[in-house]
Amino acid sequence: MNTYFAVLKEGISFAEVIGELTDSGVKIIKHYPELGIVKFETEKKISEFDFDFFLSIEEEKDDFAL
Repeated sequence: MNTYFAVLKEGISFAEVIGELTDSGVKIIKHYPELGIVKFETEKKISEFDFDFFLSIEEEKDDFAL
């Protein structure tokens, strides 16, 4: 399962995209309304071109080093 963070475009509300995401087989994990960010999981690879209501989409990484 791949986890992604996506930034909603200005003027797009989370309520507008919930249906389209779930219809695409995406599992919404968390919405951060103050930041306009949605965290979601899916089996598929996702790109910015799959959803036109996101400004950007990044795959979650666990490569942090101290």
